[in-house]
Amino acid sequence: MLKRYLSALLSICLIVSLAACGASGGSSAPSASSASTAASTSEVSDPFADGPTYTLKLGHVQSTTHPYNIGAEAFASKLNELTGGKVTVNIFPGSQLGGEIDMIESCQMGNLDFVVAGTSNLTNFDPTFTAFDFPFLFQNREHAYAVLDGEFGQTKLEKLKESGLIAFHYWENGFFDIMNGKKEITKIEEMRGLNIRTMQNPVYLAAFAAMGANPVPMPPAEVYTALQNGTVDGNCLSINGIYGFKFYEVQSTYMIADMFFCALPLVMSKTLYDNMPEAYQHAVTEASQYAMEIERQATVDQEATNLAAMVESGITVTNPENRGDWVKLMEEQVYPQFAKQVSQEDIDTIRSYAK
Repeated sequence: MLKRYLSALLSICLIVSLAACGASGGSSAPSASSASTAASTSEVSDPFADGPTYTLKLGHVQSTTHPYNIGAEAFASKLNELTGGKVTVNIFPGSQLGGEIDMIESCQMGNLDFVVAGTSNLTNFDPTFTAFDFPFLFQNREHAYAVLDGEFGQTKLEKLKESGLIAFHYWENGFFDIMNGKKEITKIEEMRGLNIRTMQNPVYLAAFAAMGANPVPMPPAEVYTALQNGTVDGNCLSINGIYGFKFYEVQSTYMIADMFFCALPLVMSKTLYDNMPEAYQHAVTEASQYAMEIERQATVDQEATNLAAMVESGITVTNPENRGDWVKLMEEQVYPQFAKQVSQEDIDTIRSYAK
């Protein structure tokens, strides 16, 4: 009897002792509940772990070798990396999804996710983008970058939200200048009478009319044949655009004057953006910044290579004798025509970014 009593007492003491040890602040293994909490905290640190999966579409109008496509591929790759594979972007180059205006409208309606869109076409959604079309307003590429990346350019992008669009960092297609097959050009008067193909853009049309040329709006697909048969004498486009479309094969001279700068924001459906988790929105912005830098550098690199190739093929390159004369002509005869869309204050602000 005494033996059983002592045995029971010893068991009670042992239980009490073990309980005390469990309550002490030692380095014992965590309980099942604490391990579960730690795992939960770890999962929260990765906002994409249990997030939705997206397969998105991005359209643009250029070829697969153009900087547009290089930028698009960089964007798609970076966004996939940042989201741990949760976002895949399929790229549709070469106007497969329509022209730029068509694709912008598709983004607006939520039927397309991304488009690389020129500011010339964004004027249909916000007329103040007309400022970026003004000829001879940007002194050089560095001036253009300063305006686009500064408060002026970013404010323009922000305003697109009112049209159901989200726009990120500006890509570029260089300066649009004049190539023709008739004569070398260095002076304004040498433009008189030339039939110059241009975009269907009111500023471009007004600028060439002021120079004494005959602007001929025409889709890019029709230009090569028109140059061949003499329907038009020349074309206004960037170095990379001219090389990509092979227009230099049926032309003889190119005047580089830094005439029209072509800026292109990456545009996204606001409907899609607003429905994305915040972490995904941040990833899109970061991927866009990364892609912008890649696309801009590709544009500069290709310009150097393509211009050298055109010169090698026999193209003569000229520059305006006095760029100031061309600037003055635009200020006096073209800019005032668009005073309702672009104020003098905007013009002065853009010029203030020049170094």
